Amino acid sequence: MRVYLPDSQPIDISEKTSILGLVEKVIPKKTSLTVGAFLNKSQEISDLRTILQNEDHVHLVFLPSKEALEVVRHSSAHVMAQAVQELWPDVKVTIGPVIENGFYYDFDSPRSFHPEDLERIEIKMKEIIKQKWDVKKEIWSKQKAISIFKKMGEHYKVEIIEELNEPEVSVYQQGKWFDLCKGPHVSNLSQIGAVKVLRQSGAYWKGDENKTQLQRIYGTAFHTEKELKRHLKDLEEAAKRDHRKLGREMKLFYFSDLSTGHPFFTGAGTVIYNELKQFLRHKYYQYGYEEVITPQIFHSKLFTRSGHIQHFSENMYPVLKRWLQQEQAAGFRWLTDDDKKNKENKKQVELQESGKPNFTGALYDDKTKFPKGFSPKEQKMIHHSDLTFLKPMNCPGHCLLYSFQKKSYRELPWRVADFGRLHRREKTGVLHGLTRVNSMCQDDAHIFCTPEQLEQEIENLLKMFKDIYQQLGLDKYKIALSTRPEDFMGEDLIWNKAEAALSSVLEKSKIPFEIQAGEGAFYGPKLDLMFVDAMNRSWQLGTLQCDFNMPKAFNLKYVDKDNQEKTPILLHRAVLGSFERFIGVYLEHTGGHLPIWLSPVQVLLINISKDQEVYVKECANQMKSLGIRVETDVRGEKLGYKIREARLRRIPCMAVVGERERQSHSLSLRLRDGKNIQLKKDVFIKKILKIIQKRTLDMLELYRNTDQV
Repeated sequence: MRVYLPDSQPIDISEKTSILGLVEKVIPKKTSLTVGAFLNKSQEISDLRTILQNEDHVHLVFLPSKEALEVVRHSSAHVMAQAVQELWPDVKVTIGPVIENGFYYDFDSPRSFHPEDLERIEIKMKEIIKQKWDVKKEIWSKQKAISIFKKMGEHYKVEIIEELNEPEVSVYQQGKWFDLCKGPHVSNLSQIGAVKVLRQSGAYWKGDENKTQLQRIYGTAFHTEKELKRHLKDLEEAAKRDHRKLGREMKLFYFSDLSTGHPFFTGAGTVIYNELKQFLRHKYYQYGYEEVITPQIFHSKLFTRSGHIQHFSENMYPVLKRWLQQEQAAGFRWLTDDDKKNKENKKQVELQESGKPNFTGALYDDKTKFPKGFSPKEQKMIHHSDLTFLKPMNCPGHCLLYSFQKKSYRELPWRVADFGRLHRREKTGVLHGLTRVNSMCQDDAHIFCTPEQLEQEIENLLKMFKDIYQQLGLDKYKIALSTRPEDFMGEDLIWNKAEAALSSVLEKSKIPFEIQAGEGAFYGPKLDLMFVDAMNRSWQLGTLQCDFNMPKAFNLKYVDKDNQEKTPILLHRAVLGSFERFIGVYLEHTGGHLPIWLSPVQVLLINISKDQEVYVKECANQMKSLGIRVETDVRGEKLGYKIREARLRRIPCMAVVGERERQSHSLSLRLRDGKNIQLKKDVFIKKILKIIQKRTLDMLELYRNTDQV
């Protein structure tokens, strides 16, 4: 057999040679540092015990690389589970995946874990690692695995194995403890460097709130103690910047159990919200977008046609006609199913005769009498005559809007933007402040274009993303190309074209990107823009999705230059994502120190004594008349107290007024960057207006032309 390493000649190996066996043959000095390999350009690390196949291309993963952390953390999760079961043998284990910057494990425990228990778990983990056990892999038949885990009382493992469509499963063992797992894992526990148990939370088995409630314990692992300490310091800073904490301090938003997952924005928070909208509206004008307003509620037929019923219904809010029984009791005759079929068929005939696009055709199955795609359980819950939904996305409504008037190729591309509210039903356990909500507003837009225009439109969108991000100071971001998921809509050929178009533009533009296999939307592949914040965390903000399927599903057409009807291509895009999520991310990135144009209060005027109160109010009125968001603090509190309170609210510019300032018509400025300057009142107003109008990130304009001070 023959395999290949990067930048090397082919290597001859015998059959049944593993990745580790290859290392022992070619570079034996690195045997103890090997933790796995990427095979044949796969994005997943293969376990070092994997048997190589003829013509495999092998990219080895060694300690202490960044890639090796995934394997180290995966093995650390097993060490955590072993530690928990050694401390409390009656605890049952479920799953323990690697996540960004760490790992977790879910446990079914008869007792609640407390903070002191987490310390005990960490101590036990370190004891286990010191044993330096080899990690052994065994392949068991499905029947053997079920039998053994049943005897152990590990019914969660039994359930996982029974659902696997495989005749065999892999089991990893360290010391006497073992667990079901597909890997990858280290060869010896000594390859695990520094570990830390972080926190705990609740979880549900398989994420289903109707199933057993579990206890989730989070941990992390690094190659060295130094790296771990740096990460823990970042976590401390992240806790200080938590947008939920900042939101309370700055009085921006609140939540209520009476409307779970739906944020309340205060006057101050609404300022940020609206300023972002105005900023984007200005950009929309520059980039040729038309803003529209579409309805909030649609009949299920629309979402059946778009594919959302079949692929997204568990995240949608149904709106039922609860008053139906009362209407029937009052003598109102509701249409029978036969009435509805006849009505739908009549509509279809009329549409065919009129030549209009058919987006309201008969969509009901004769057998089920329900919109196609509904499960028997859903059919029992909701009758189709009562079925409407709050919209989770704008794209189906924009397809309807496109269909109202036949378009020529000269009218394309048609770029349509919508700030309408969206509603998506999330499980309670995944809601998290503003970054995961049930109700949101996206900076959502759709572009209908011809195949010839597609790549140029993708290029234009990437330029728009860069332009907006730079103005917001979001210069550090990565791009991921997400390809076809398992549950997808449409044909393979169409998906291949869409994926090729996105990758072609990125390659031509020399923009680096990574591939996330199987992470695309159900209707098309997408580009996700992953912003890296001040604490080096990645957040998905912008997205661009290439969709050949939905225009076809809605029978959308345009007339080309040869007077032939063609189907347009649809690009879905958002730059910031949802305003809610973006505000949460941006607050944490900036620590609440927003650019002055976004700040709810831009200037706070503070008097030193009652003698300056009239002058302070005069200054405030002048600034308000010019559109500056200004407040006054003329309370009888001490100056230091007023300043500390303003800093807690992250007000960017405090103007202190004493007797000298009053008499000279000036302001003594205390800026959030720690600098103090004094300017004539009119000079300050002129400068601050310039900063606000240009939407600049800093206040350097205040320091220029000091001869005017």
